[in-house]
Amino acid sequence: MLKRLRSVSGLLLFTYLATHLLNHSAGIASPEALEAGRQVFLALWRNLLGTSLLYAALIVHVGLAYWSLYRRRSLKMPTWEALQLLLGFAVPPLLALHILGTRLAHEVFAFEDSYAAVLLIYFRFDPALGVQQVAATLVAWVHGCIGLHFWLR
Repeated sequence: MLKRLRSVSGLLLFTYLATHLLNHSAGIASPEALEAGRQVFLALWRNLLGTSLLYAALIVHVGLAYWSLYRRRSLKMPTWEALQLLLGFAVPPLLALHILGTRLAHEVFAFEDSYAAVLLIYFRFDPALGVQQVAATLVAWVHGCIGLHFWLR
């Protein structure tokens, strides 16, 4: 049952990441397409059901990762598994500022976290945050791809 929970929560988180990246890819066409895609993305994830599923998946997935680490008798493991764990544990700290600056700022301060505002912050006012978001994206994507690979295997 724990493996199934980890798989389902991981798939849900990977779906969130994939839809977020699909939304970003709309920016290739135009800034207007990027914002239009954002409205679809927000309709999917910023409602009671989407938010509840996302946060539950995040809590379950992280909790099960800690549980699997706790249950080990040693830290000797295959390289792919160590990489999976390290990348997975790196995701929350890499995304913390992004989550605080978008979702929390939106909920608490009614900040309109449009792509124009976020891109201005990341790539004009604090480029280091932009680099951090690229790193977070790569880390999360590789972690998810490793998980998908071993789930489908």
